[in-house]
Amino acid sequence: MIAFLKKALFGIQQRLNRNAKQLTVLQKKSHLSLKEIIQKIDAEISSKIPHSSGLTTKYEQLGGANNFGFLRHALMPETNCSWVTKFALSEMLTRERFLLQWHQKQVLPQMQFAPKWLTSGVLGDSNISFMVTECLTSVKSPSFQQVTELYSRSQQGGEVFQNPEAVPVLEPGSRIRDILVNLVCQFDSPKAKTFLDHYFLERKKQLPLFQAQMDWIEEALSKIRLNIGTVEKESLGFVHGDFKPSNMMLSRKGNLKLIDFQYWCYGIRVWDLAFFLSKQKKGFEQTVLVLITLLELSEQEKKLLIFHYVIAVLLHPKSKQFKWQFTHQILPALKD
Repeated sequence: MIAFLKKALFGIQQRLNRNAKQLTVLQKKSHLSLKEIIQKIDAEISSKIPHSSGLTTKYEQLGGANNFGFLRHALMPETNCSWVTKFALSEMLTRERFLLQWHQKQVLPQMQFAPKWLTSGVLGDSNISFMVTECLTSVKSPSFQQVTELYSRSQQGGEVFQNPEAVPVLEPGSRIRDILVNLVCQFDSPKAKTFLDHYFLERKKQLPLFQAQMDWIEEALSKIRLNIGTVEKESLGFVHGDFKPSNMMLSRKGNLKLIDFQYWCYGIRVWDLAFFLSKQKKGFEQTVLVLITLLELSEQEKKLLIFHYVIAVLLHPKSKQFKWQFTHQILPALKD
């Protein structure tokens, strides 16, 4: 019991330290005190919402590595929607803000898959941007039924690409961005083959005890890729890019929605499902095969799902986990 309490207290202290550090960075980079920041954001919200007196605001760290914390807002008396403000470097919020503004204007309420967008802007003359959106509630473990319904609704996002010249470009530069740019957005291009070669070389270096298994996986995926051939138009569309449980939250009406739209792009849609399934601590039969029965996927989409599922499982390779991953996730996916 004492050990449990010590661990809990340690966790609380870590969160407090993280809050204090990110708040310090936010104030330093914006050249504003927390009081001044709150006053500015509260004024922005009040200008957008009639009769918003009684607004209470609190600084919190609600998660995510690419931000400087959040403000949580509540209106008294409580309305149908409370709000949350996210702070991040301006370049980090550009694509997310673009998508949410479009989504707010173009997607019908019953088909929405992202939080409501209220307003956004910049803190003074700094490079810190803010964005005020609907405050959602965490969900510990969304069901496969909820996830497939959310995936289907997110298909509405494909309409944002009707004017491709206006869409902010997704740049490579991190592990997941590189996969999205090379294997999701241009799966059947020469760049994809070059990227795959590099991807497996990198993982062989990280998993020196499993060279034979990695060679087998690489060969199996190459055969699947050749068998898939040219990707059909029906397999392409809106991709969230970071489709995982921690980026899924519930609205007040109980609808599952997505957050953190930094990696969205036009590409192979089933990447989102593959990435979600790779995060499940269960085997292939309990995840991929179960989810396939809930969706009407074409034969090509099923092959693409398996291909990208294995790629996603290998995203962060660790020797201690790989034996289990190979036996329960990768081998069953590729054995046929």
